Formats: sequence, C-alpha cells, structure tokens
Amino acid sequence: MSFGKTAALSMLGVSNFYFYIHTNYFESSSSEPLLHTWSLAVEEQYYIFWPLILMAVYKIKRASIKVALFSALFITSVGLSWYYVHQDKNLAYMMLPFRFFELMAGALLAINYRRTESLLKYKNILSVSGMILILTSAFLLNESSSFPGVLALPVTIGSTMLLASRGGIVNSFLSLKPIIYIGRVSYSFYLWHWPVIILAAYRGIELTTINAFALIALSFTLASISYHLVENPFRKLKSPLIVFPVLYALPLTACYFFMNYMDSTSGMKWRTQGMFDELNSNNSAHIKRSECMEKMKAGNFSECWLGVKKDKPDVLMIGDSFGNAYTPFIDVLAKDARIMIHDTMRSSTPSIPGVYVNDISKPLSKYNADSVMLYNNTRTNYANTIGAVIISDYFDIYNNNNKLLRLFGDKEIDYSASVYKLRVNYIKKLIRNGVKVYIIARPFNTIGTSGIAKLRSAKMKHAIGNADMFPYGMKKESREEYRLKHDIPEITLIDPNALLCSAKMKSVQPQSMATLFLESMEPILTTPQHRKWVRRT
Repeated sequence: MSFGKTAALSMLGVSNFYFYIHTNYFESSSSEPLLHTWSLAVEEQYYIFWPLILMAVYKIKRASIKVALFSALFITSVGLSWYYVHQDKNLAYMMLPFRFFELMAGALLAINYRRTESLLKYKNILSVSGMILILTSAFLLNESSSFPGVLALPVTIGSTMLLASRGGIVNSFLSLKPIIYIGRVSYSFYLWHWPVIILAAYRGIELTTINAFALIALSFTLASISYHLVENPFRKLKSPLIVFPVLYALPLTACYFFMNYMDSTSGMKWRTQGMFDELNSNNSAHIKRSECMEKMKAGNFSECWLGVKKDKPDVLMIGDSFGNAYTPFIDVLAKDARIMIHDTMRSSTPSIPGVYVNDISKPLSKYNADSVMLYNNTRTNYANTIGAVIISDYFDIYNNNNKLLRLFGDKEIDYSASVYKLRVNYIKKLIRNGVKVYIIARPFNTIGTSGIAKLRSAKMKHAIGNADMFPYGMKKESREEYRLKHDIPEITLIDPNALLCSAKMKSVQPQSMATLFLESMEPILTTPQHRKWVRRT
C-alpha cells in the first residue's frame, strides 16, 4: 500500500512529504523501495522556486544588492538547517528549505562561471582540496552526525571547488571515458540501485559482500539498459503533444490507478487467504492497549489492567513499547492465575525513575521531557505500594553505546553511561521494600521487515522447513537482563527463548513459559485457594 502511494507521489514530486510523515529515514528505510525519490522531490521543488527567485532578483540593477540577497538566502538556509537538525533531524534531512543551500551552491557557481576563470591558475589545488573535502565527509559522517546543517558545508564547498577547477588533476581523472560513462548512466543508476537492494533484502537475500557486489552489478546493468533504451531516445522527443501525455500524464495515471487498487485491496491481501491476520496492525499491542499505551496513565486501576478485575492490582507492569508487546500474553496468564496487573507502558521510556529518553533526531521540548519524567517517577514509585512488579524494556538499547537515543534526568544531565547502575539501584531498593521483581527478557534484537518477509514467504508455501533463531546481538552473559539476574539473585528472570525452544530449536513447549510464570507468581496470590488452583492448573 505504501509502495502504491509513493509511486504516485514521486510522480508529483512530493514523496518527501510522505516519507517525512510516515517514516524515519534513519530507522525505517528497509521496506520502502522508493525512499530514494525524496531527494528527487527536493530537486524538483527547487527547480520550481529557483527560477522564480532569479526572475525577482535580476530585476534589481545594483549588483551589491543581488549579492546581499543571494548571501542572505544561502546563510538563512544553512542556519535553518543547522537549527532544525537538532530539533527534527528527519525534517531537516528531507525538506527543501533545509537543503536549499546545497543546490544553490551549484547554481551560484553557474551564475558566476566566467568570474571563476581567474581561479584556474590554482586549479590543481582547488581540484585536490575539493576531492579531499568530499572524501572526508563520506568517511567521517554517519547516521548519528548532525547532518545536514553546517556539516553539509564541507561536501557542498568541495563539490563546488571541484566543478570550478576544470582541467585540474582530479578533473582530468574524472574525464576518462570509463568514468564519463559512469557519470552518464548515474541518474538511471540512482533510480535503480535502491529498489534493487531493498527488494532483494525484502525477499530475504542477505547483504553479504558478494551479494552486495552482485546487486550493484545488476543495478548498473539495468541503469545502462535504461540509459540507452529509455533515457536517451525519450530525451530526443521535442513535441509537447507527445512529451507531456506520454512521459508524464500516462505514467501518472497508471500510478494513480495502481495506488487506488493497492488501497482498496489492502495491498492485494487476497493473495494470502487470511494467513497473516496475526500481522494486521489492529492486532498489535499498541492498538489493543491504545487507551493505556502512550497515555501516561499511572494509578488508574479501573482503566488499565490485565487479568481479573479487582479493587487493587496484585502486580504492576512497567516498561516501554517492547514490554507493551507482551501485554496480550500477560493478560491470558493473569486471567489463568486470577490476578490483576496494572500496566503502565510508554515507548522509549525505560523502567528507571528520574529519567527520560531523548531522540537526538527529534529532541523533546522541556515541557514534554518534564511530563515524561514525572510520569516515569509516578509509575516506578507505585511498585513500592503494590508488592510485585514486572519489568520489560528494550534492554541494552538505552546505554552509552546508543548514540541516537540518550537518557537524561534533571537539569538535562546525560545518564546514558550509568543506566545499568541506575537500574540496579532501583531494583535493589524495590527488593529492600519487600517488592517481588520479575523481568521478562526480550527474545531477539529485531526481526524487521526483511525477517517478516522471509516468514511470510515460507508461510505462503505452506511449509516452514527450518526454524530461524533471530539473534539477540550479544552473548548471553553480556545481556543486561542476565547481568541483572547475576548481580541481584532475588530477581525472577523469564527468557522466552529458554522456555520455548530447545537447544536444537526443534522441540517447542508452549506451556513451559506459562507454567514458570504461574509458579513464580504463586507467592503473591491472595488466598490459599488461588495457590492450590495454580498448582493444579
């Protein structure tokens, strides 16, 4: 469905708006074959506004005013980009006002092309320096860099220097026939490379070195075919009566009907014959617990509870969105055990008092940060009054190794380096107060869209040959949950993998986890009859 929408929106030159609203470029890019069209949309939008700006500015006769206006526009775009990259990195990355100065740099060079001739005596210095700036940016920048903004200036200036130094030593290398050919097909190569890579990954092809080179070779072959059979021949068409209807109106109409068909059939859901209803969004814990998840409700026992309704809960459940995914399962077990559990979940909010999480790509305002911290303090303190707590977070993601998510406390102090110590202190305090602590581990690092695609593909063949174990990402003894159990033996740790799968991953025991959980919950049940019922069950 998303592919259908982005196909039509890319034809309209506005796909960057869709991707900004519906995806995070730095986290959710692995399932969008047309994600790369965001940059084409930015360019197309630039080609609309830049000529209008030129027409307005060139009515002014005084050169000094023109220079001042162009300089102000360039500096404003850099400033806005630098500001918003710290407020909303996705916005700064995908929207025209914050990338305007990069395209404008090349346009200003074109306007002042003749004036740069005086620089040609330094062409080799310009050429090499420009390439060094480009390569430095390529090797030093990563997904955690505050890019674009000021950090986009080196590669922008480097590219401009390289363009200006015609005849320089690097330019001479780039003028070799094989390199020129790569340049000619580069636009088609850009169009092909991302869909080829993403669709391959979506079909379960791992991006090993050999596979990556093979996919690059395939993309380049397709690009060459496109260049010679599509791009070049169609570029020669001149008549507006042919160009607009054939090259634009017809494809746009086709994309529109494709989008409508995908939307009306929920992505051709008829192909799967109800085999994947468990993957429907309305079956997710976020939807099932939508009145409690993210609402920052703590103490509202009559609204947010799992198991059997009582005046007061037997157990408090605290965690983030990963813990929330366990709530339907916990609900079933709690009903079996005849206990009530008060669930308090919020995305990217670990079960540690006095802290909140900031995403560096989109930091919280002070008001929102204070609200989250107040809620987190309220729910973590409730554990002292209830007697038992289930903790289930996305363990090992809130520590100092994560450069995108940072843990902050009062006065915006970064606690990311001491998150484990904070968690240990909190749990030890709970135990000293007589609170029973249960931790439900996360079974794997992530499945992702490619993993789900592999499972879906196997299921559509009505046979899953071998069970796949999705890795956790680190050794068992290094995992935060097992470190906590080692340092605080009083914790009851439940690991789904240890309970559901044998060493050879052939023997599945679906009742093991329920049995252990019920037995571990038995001490807090309110009556001997309940305890007897649990043992019997």
